Amino acid sequence: MTSRLGIIAEDATDAAVLKVLARHIAGRPVPVHARHDNGCGAMDRKGAIWLEELIDRGATHVIVLRDLDRNPENGNLNDEAALRRAWLQKVD
Repeated sequence: MTSRLGIIAEDATDAAVLKVLARHIAGRPVPVHARHDNGCGAMDRKGAIWLEELIDRGATHVIVLRDLDRNPENGNLNDEAALRRAWLQKVD
């Protein structure tokens, strides 16, 4: 069975970077399907639907790329573990 990569990213440029990276790591062309929009809000709202679509299209592995961004209240990067938990709860 051929592995197929699914990508969920904030925008098209993030998805394009992961496509190139996957092909370089594999050392060969890799079938890739990507879903993206304009920012993390779309990922949060549409993530579960996108995940199902990628699986339906044959994705055997899925990479989710989301920027940490800075918390406007304190200027620190957002907590990666907390963002991961929150996103997984939304798509579960």
